Amino acid sequence: MTPQVAYYPQFFDAPDLQTAKQIILTPEFGLGTEDRWQRETDYLANLIASVGPKLGPTSVVLDYGCGVGRLSKALMDRYDCAVVGADISPQMRAYATEYVSHHKFFSLDPSALTMLRPGFADLVISVWVLQHCHRPIGDLRAIREALRRDTGRFFVVNETQRLVPAVTEDGPCWITDGLKMHGLLQQQFDQCASGMLDPAIVTETVSQRTFWGLYR
Repeated sequence: MTPQVAYYPQFFDAPDLQTAKQIILTPEFGLGTEDRWQRETDYLANLIASVGPKLGPTSVVLDYGCGVGRLSKALMDRYDCAVVGADISPQMRAYATEYVSHHKFFSLDPSALTMLRPGFADLVISVWVLQHCHRPIGDLRAIREALRRDTGRFFVVNETQRLVPAVTEDGPCWITDGLKMHGLLQQQFDQCASGMLDPAIVTETVSQRTFWGLYR
């Protein structure tokens, strides 16, 4: 960021749960937030199950950038796994506790992950998050530290280019800072699998500008 452009995490502030959901999944090409919530949540939970490690009651998942816990709840309902949600927004973390409503879920600020033992997570998921992070290399290092050695896996969904929340002299906006997430991921992890999101679910336009990947 230049001195004239500052990171603006307030983009993710939300006065209520419905507004938070609209921030997490914005309307895209004829699909509203609720449409996307229903279509994409089940699809991504199925995709995670098909490519990631087998989850069960003893599994621990880190949902990095959990928002209100959309995928945390989906995975917990299916597999009774434990989930740690990490998010920079205090409002999102509070809504996640309400939305997930499960005794095996808790949320914290990403900076507090250092309080947990290294290698605690069988699976880390980060969906529509890394594209917005201020310093993604630091986030990737924190995720690597959280992953269980050898067997841990990291599932990502991301835009191919960065969309960083910023504030300039003209007000809040999204900027592209030139960092390439594919390259950053491959610097920190080994890629196990990758692909494009199903255009029948997310629309052709969104599919073309995004990717999913599994890393270790």
